[in-house]
Amino acid sequence: MDKTNHNKKRILIVDDDAALVKTFRAMLMRHGYEVIEASNALPALFRVVDGAPDLIIADINMPNMNGIELIQQFKAHQDTQDIPVVVVTGSDSEETRKAAFDAGCTGYMTKPIEGEVFLAQIERILHGNKQKKP
Repeated sequence: MDKTNHNKKRILIVDDDAALVKTFRAMLMRHGYEVIEASNALPALFRVVDGAPDLIIADINMPNMNGIELIQQFKAHQDTQDIPVVVVTGSDSEETRKAAFDAGCTGYMTKPIEGEVFLAQIERILHGNKQKKP
C-alpha cells in the first residue's frame, strides 16, 4: 500500500451512498489523505467553510440539492471557486457530463469506479496535471 505523504491533503466526499463513502474514505486514508464527509449537498456547504478541503468528490443524484447545483454554489463564491470538484456518479449520459463540466467540475467518473483509476485521477488533480476531460 502506498502511504505517500500528501501533506495531509484534505478531501471532502459528498455522497448519500454510505457504503461508497466508506470505501472511498478507506482508500483515500490509506494513501495519506485526510477525509471529511457530507451525506448530501447542504451539509457539504458547511463542511467546506469549516474544513477548507483541497478537493471535493461529489455525486450528482442527491436529495435536497443535486451535485450540479452544488458545484455551481462552490464556483459562485470567491472562497471556494478554486477548489477542484470531481464528479462520481452513476450517470454516464453526455447531457449530465456536459452539465457537470459547464458547472465547473474538474473531473468526471462513472460508477462503478475502479480503485486505481479513482486514485490516479485524484493524484493528477491534486498534484499537477489538472487537464479537464470533457
